[in-house]
Amino acid sequence: SCGVWVLSDSFVELWVGDEFIMPASPLMLMVVISFFQMTRVSDPFLSAYGLFQDIWAPIIEATINVSLSILLGYYFGLTGILFGVLISQILVINSWKPYFLYSKGFKEPIFEYAVNYTKKIFLVLIVSFSVLYCYNGVLSKDPLDYYDWVINAVVFSSLYLVVGSALFFIFDRDFRLLTKKIFSVL
Repeated sequence: SCGVWVLSDSFVELWVGDEFIMPASPLMLMVVISFFQMTRVSDPFLSAYGLFQDIWAPIIEATINVSLSILLGYYFGLTGILFGVLISQILVINSWKPYFLYSKGFKEPIFEYAVNYTKKIFLVLIVSFSVLYCYNGVLSKDPLDYYDWVINAVVFSSLYLVVGSALFFIFDRDFRLLTKKIFSVL
């Protein structure tokens, strides 16, 4: 998601020209929406536990989404529409579904999940801002052609991978366990 945020403007500029570059607010909201879509972890567990009682959740999500998108879109344009989508996702997908899973499936309080999820989001933000600072301050240059763009993308992605892996290894027990498990298999 951070790579999309950083690299999309230069790619669009190379591809179709700088007059088609999207303003920062809608692009950021699209990146955040896609991040939340990629990190939807409750759905497979809800299916595995056979928890299909919340059939009203998609209806509520769609109602919130459409209502807020119309209202906010009227006042703020594309940014408002995307903000309406984001609010509906946060309320239903990232709040209700984990709560439903923990209360009905795992039969545990959601507090531990909320703390763990917040910690991981905080770590992702720290990694993103650190890499953005390094990339913009030291490594960034406007690509002149697709080759330069690919080099920038590889450098940025590699930097993100190294910094992210290091910080997650230091501060996240789950990541350490996963890393140790991967290296024990190799």
